[in-house]
Amino acid sequence: MVKIIPLYDSEKILLEQLMRQNRTAQRQLFDTYHKKLLSICFRYLKNEDDALDTLNRSFLKIFEKIHQYKAEAKLEFWLKRITINTCLDTIKSDKNYKHNFILTHEFSIYGEPNDENNALDDWWEAALSIPSEILFKQIENLPPATCTVFNLYAIDGFTHVQIANQLKISVGTSKWHLNNARTLLKEKIIHIIQNKKFNNGTKEAENH
Repeated sequence: MVKIIPLYDSEKILLEQLMRQNRTAQRQLFDTYHKKLLSICFRYLKNEDDALDTLNRSFLKIFEKIHQYKAEAKLEFWLKRITINTCLDTIKSDKNYKHNFILTHEFSIYGEPNDENNALDDWWEAALSIPSEILFKQIENLPPATCTVFNLYAIDGFTHVQIANQLKISVGTSKWHLNNARTLLKEKIIHIIQNKKFNNGTKEAENH
């Protein structure tokens, strides 16, 4: 006789079972969210092995810390934050981590961040109109530190103060990298939109 695995059809019951370390509930949570969380890992980590390893470590943390979840926050938001934090741990474990960042004392070489231009303006709204695989390919091609800051600020909603605390950098350094991302992306995105390159498939756009 085939054993039927129960599925918990309400989040409340699922959470109760997760807090009891129920393996079936853990499997259900994994099956429900692993694709969304893996996409976050791939946004932050360009190496597939690192992304998959970070996803696994994220779920281990989720299962270990599930009793810390507070119902006033959406479960998916909480899962994403743990995954993002785990991605940042992976990034910070790189021995070249600090060298990837433009530090505040280097602004004399690279120029001060421009607060007026630090906000995401109309071109970013337009960027959201192109296929996501093309947009994320352009973001992925940013320098590593700039890519990390842009992901945190523009996509995942962190403030510069939060980014500075997470990455152990100054607020000014965070602003510099966002402005750098804005400068690098703007020209490429506008070029793609004006030439409607995404209408001919993603391959042509990815090559720019």
